Amino acid sequence: MVNQFFPSTQLCPNCGNKQKLELSERIYQCSCGYVEDRDVKSAICIEQEALKQIPTDRREFTLGEISTSTFFTKLNNINGVKVKQVKSLSQEASPLAVG
Repeated sequence: MVNQFFPSTQLCPNCGNKQKLELSERIYQCSCGYVEDRDVKSAICIEQEALKQIPTDRREFTLGEISTSTFFTKLNNINGVKVKQVKSLSQEASPLAVG
């Protein structure tokens, strides 16, 4: 959830610049060159703000550095995410047909 007073209609999702628009202005244009429909831009800003609120470990792992069990543990620590480790794909699905 994003605070109801978050200025999604005023912020530029590209540079963070804040500028007020009149309700009649349907296209958002920023001095950084970003141009977008007002509603689409607001949705992007809301998504970006909401993603900032997800409590996750910000450390980035390189391929092969993190074990599968650690990966699943980290996913399960994210609120609202439920994952289940499957030992073999053959238990869940038949092989893909190659044509």
